[in-house]
Amino acid sequence: MEKKPNRRKKFYIDKKFQNRFILSYFEIISFSVLLSITITILYTFFTTEFGENKYSVLFQKIVKGKAELISPISLVLPIVLISSIITLAISFVNALFYSHKMAGPIYRLKKSCQELLEGKKNVSFKVRKDDEFQELSELLQKVSEKYYQLEEELEKYRKK
Repeated sequence: MEKKPNRRKKFYIDKKFQNRFILSYFEIISFSVLLSITITILYTFFTTEFGENKYSVLFQKIVKGKAELISPISLVLPIVLISSIITLAISFVNALFYSHKMAGPIYRLKKSCQELLEGKKNVSFKVRKDDEFQELSELLQKVSEKYYQLEEELEKYRKK
């Protein structure tokens, strides 16, 4: 019998946890983006004298045969904004996938603990090899095996 891959089909497993995780991740990235935009604007502002840029000679464009001076911010800001939007989008996707690797095992371990509390035998605490919380999973598996062992010894003792 061929073993099928152990993949989750849903990326939102524990919506409350994942939304909190994504929001905090997104806040950090958003702060970084805003900081970089602010630094760019402040740098441009402080490198000007009376509205004319010290380096404006370097930034010229030809419009209808005439040279026009261009502010460096008009060159840099669109690039910063576009790269910031791309960074935010990539960060959101990354946060969704990473939170999935955390929420899945948490969901699985909570479900297995509930089964153990309900008295189900041979509960598995195993998570996928690429997921987080491998050590916790292994420890809970050992605890459940020890629990079954003690339960069997107690049952033997009661029969005596």
